[in-house]
Amino acid sequence: MPNRRQNYADVDRARTTWAAQKRRYRSRTGSGYGRRAWTEAEEAAVLDHSTSDRDLAARLGRSVQSIQIKRVRLTARMRVSG
Repeated sequence: MPNRRQNYADVDRARTTWAAQKRRYRSRTGSGYGRRAWTEAEEAAVLDHSTSDRDLAARLGRSVQSIQIKRVRLTARMRVSG
């Protein structure tokens, strides 16, 4: 059973091994990047509905799904606070 804690005699060495494996994986796959915060201008554009989600996603450099999810969350927040 790979990477089981009880298989390692030295737990500190195991942690460094796991951290190195994660770094290698993230460097190859490109994952591990943090989320990019939404600016007020981006949020306003999402709520505007003047362009299609596909065009807006291309312009903002985000996915169509992220645009749709953000719109739902913003409208829900506006209903609660509003």
